[in-house]
Amino acid sequence: MQERDERDAVERLQLTVAGVRVLGAIAVLHLLTLVATGVYRGFEVLGRGHKAAPSDWLGVAVVVTAGVMAGGLWRTVRFARGLGVEARSAVAREAQLLETTSEWFWSADLEGTFLSSNAAVEHLLGYPVDEIIGRATMTFIPLEDRAAIAADRQAFLRGAVGWSERVVRHRHRDGSDRWLESNAVPILDDAGEVSGFRGAARDVTRRVLDALADAAARDAFREKRARIAAAVSQPEGRLRMVFQPIVAMDGSVAGVEALARFTGPPNRAPDQWFAEASEVGLGVELELTAVRLAVEQLPQLPDGYLAVNLSPTSFLSAELLALVSAPTFPATRVVVELTEHVEITRYQDLRDAIARLRAVGIRLAVDDAGSGFASLKHILELRPDVIKLDRAMVTGIAADPARRALAAAVADFAANIGARVVAEGVEEIEELQAVRVAGIGWAQGYLFGQPGPPPIVAASPPPSGVRAIVVDDDPVVRMLVSSMARQAGIQMVGQASDGREGLELAASEQPDIVVLDLSMPVMRGEEALPELRRRLPGTFIVVLSAIADVQIAADLVDGPADAFVAKSDVASRLGELFATVLAGREIAATS
Repeated sequence: MQERDERDAVERLQLTVAGVRVLGAIAVLHLLTLVATGVYRGFEVLGRGHKAAPSDWLGVAVVVTAGVMAGGLWRTVRFARGLGVEARSAVAREAQLLETTSEWFWSADLEGTFLSSNAAVEHLLGYPVDEIIGRATMTFIPLEDRAAIAADRQAFLRGAVGWSERVVRHRHRDGSDRWLESNAVPILDDAGEVSGFRGAARDVTRRVLDALADAAARDAFREKRARIAAAVSQPEGRLRMVFQPIVAMDGSVAGVEALARFTGPPNRAPDQWFAEASEVGLGVELELTAVRLAVEQLPQLPDGYLAVNLSPTSFLSAELLALVSAPTFPATRVVVELTEHVEITRYQDLRDAIARLRAVGIRLAVDDAGSGFASLKHILELRPDVIKLDRAMVTGIAADPARRALAAAVADFAANIGARVVAEGVEEIEELQAVRVAGIGWAQGYLFGQPGPPPIVAASPPPSGVRAIVVDDDPVVRMLVSSMARQAGIQMVGQASDGREGLELAASEQPDIVVLDLSMPVMRGEEALPELRRRLPGTFIVVLSAIADVQIAADLVDGPADAFVAKSDVASRLGELFATVLAGREIAATS
């Protein structure tokens, strides 16, 4: 239809030019007749000397005027001819533009069937022109949008108006959605009635998707803020605190660290909850809510300090100072851990805030020492009371001289500034031994217990009447064995550091259980074992060794020992053995 319209326009212009030429020819004939008459009259007057009548002078004037009119008519015909050439050129340029533009020019009838289209439709929707012409416009509209589009079209028909900047979702040939913005005007027939619409459309998909993304981001922000606000205002059922013990090398609990746990949805790590809180402007509020919940449970926790985690933003907040300055707040038992892994540019502000906190009794800990430059700089700039050696430095420390050297350096530095060191992530007894040798006095990790609700140290069960001694040159092992015995309800009546002391202790105490290390100075456990068995035939003897040799274990168990435990398995296996002994005693007592 578009090409037909262009041809019609050219034909109409050509007919106009032809009409002008015919009229020009008729005018020329009339002018020639007038000129001939005028020339004759002039000849009669001028050539033959006849007396000139007024009509003769009119004939002369006609001749002169005819020349002028002939020139004007010639110019009119040339202008009309040039106009036709220009019109044909303009139509050709328009046709070329329609085929090269990125905008989609189209027309459709009242039924919504495409009558014309330029090639841009293939770029926008993936269909060539010949697959567009004759198809219903609704074919390219997603099913869920068609009812609204049909209603709009009826409204346009009733008003006999077009539309401007109307954005409609279309379905691309590849199945994706494209949003097109269109402008259209009605097509009127000879009677002035609307017979269809003609318009142009362009791709605004990126603009629409950006707007949708902005709206989705706003909705997501509101949802996040509401979720965090609920955890702050009503933490019950959303936020709870668990605690992990920090143990001294003598087995006593030096303190506990409070750790936040969130109940979903969404189910995710605590770090993500706090990061989201910071993102929506509620980071300080959520962190201080966790501090309040932890402090509320302090009466149920063992003696020692309570470590809570705060970001630098919370350190600098007036809300934190107000909280810890309250008369009922147990400031002298609280250690605040700086949990931030980004560079701090204004240490003076942080130092001032820490000074205000220290004035009411709060102590400072720096987390993740040894994990990077930032944590070491925090230590140098802030002079903490507690330095926490990162678990990445603790894992594998027993077999790595470099890690042991770094741990010793941190312990030495801490001693020089009056700080204590906590080794984080201790899970193996060898790791505990290595950090103790490095000079670190406190440890934290799964070896001592996973994070859980209070009480952190389980109340000792009623005394079972079973008595035990431990013989090992490593004080860490003696501490662990003693602690596990107490938790089982077994009375630990003595400790010894070599085989000779062990024999003397066993002779005086007559224990029901002996935990004996094989490798010790002065007298090895292997030497003391046969004598122990001879003196205490009914005692349950557990042999410990740093070497988990299956053959040695079998030989010992077949011989004078009752059980063998590798030191790496003390935390998991020894409790089971204690329970077995107690169960056997109960059976014997009731039989």
